[in-house]
Amino acid sequence: MGSKWKEIWPKRSKDESVDIEALKSDPKEMFLYMKKLNGFDIVENGISYEGFMDQHKKLLEKLCLYKPCKSVFEIGCGSGGNLYLFSLLDYRVGGIDYSQNLLDFAKEAIDNEKVLELICNDAVNASSEIKYDACFSNSVFSYFADYDYAQKVLEIMNEKCRNSIVLIDVHDLDKKQDFIDFRRKTIENYDEKYSGLPKLFYPKSFFEDFGKKHGLKVVFYESDMKGYWNNDYVYNVCLYK
Repeated sequence: MGSKWKEIWPKRSKDESVDIEALKSDPKEMFLYMKKLNGFDIVENGISYEGFMDQHKKLLEKLCLYKPCKSVFEIGCGSGGNLYLFSLLDYRVGGIDYSQNLLDFAKEAIDNEKVLELICNDAVNASSEIKYDACFSNSVFSYFADYDYAQKVLEIMNEKCRNSIVLIDVHDLDKKQDFIDFRRKTIENYDEKYSGLPKLFYPKSFFEDFGKKHGLKVVFYESDMKGYWNNDYVYNVCLYK
């Protein structure tokens, strides 16, 4: 990842005034707070709870499309919001993130009996020792430094899962200039503010080639998350064994 991203994310942490035990009594508020910690806009005109639930429903459908799935591992899990939803459905979960602060919150929020591992490290250093039915990432691959790094992470995900891989919010190389134009239009001094904070855009052929190499079925589907300004510039991809 770009150096400035690695400076930003580890600094994110919960507000010390937040009562985690109180949040545990309200799964909706717990989940929304976890997504907020991960940098998602959940305020007015942002992504609604219903939008997140619809996205999770589709993720679950894609992960389990061909084979049953009862355990999931997330690359870049952050504070664990996605894993939290799976744990409520009695899935065994695991994840990796390089922010210790966010992982500490995940460990407090998610039922320990449902957690197989929560690792503080770069995604490329994930171990494939513990296997899962499926692996996924959400809004993570666009923060990788280059295609070589992304390729290594995909290799690990393929080794770690038995059935399926789903990547949500992959920035589309064909839409790169449209994305930049939109951001410049909506954010004052965009180039200055986001200097050193690049996004990595992918051609769909990157995943098609990976699928051919490993004998995986590759399926793309559009992002249609209500209230999400990024829909027009990203796609989702599934890889099945």
